Amino acid sequence: MRISKRSGAFPGSAIRGVNEEVVKLERSGIKVYSFHIGQPGLPPSRELLLEFTKELLERPFEYSMYTPSSGIVELREAIAEDYSRYSGVKISSSNVSVTAGSAEAILAAFMTIIDDGDEVILFDQHT
Repeated sequence: MRISKRSGAFPGSAIRGVNEEVVKLERSGIKVYSFHIGQPGLPPSRELLLEFTKELLERPFEYSMYTPSSGIVELREAIAEDYSRYSGVKISSSNVSVTAGSAEAILAAFMTIIDDGDEVILFDQHT
């Protein structure tokens, strides 16, 4: 199978590589303190899990279907309201897009504003 040249432009995330190493170490029995990937520090509360489970049992198709590409409407509305309240800049939920993580958000932002042939300057904090 031929892999596209463009796929080489994305060598992979260093933090994901670290995460893979952590998983390997943990599977081999080594205790690892995970401060590397930005996982939430606390699990959801028992009450929240019970409420979600109840809702899921009552409306399984509603909670197991694909969501819109830009995110669940109610979540986008809440984010827009929160952003507007704390920043003082009024934005509409139509200007909010929800991603699975920061890497996806950064990629989408760059793909939105950068075209082939554009000059981009990146700073490397390690040099």
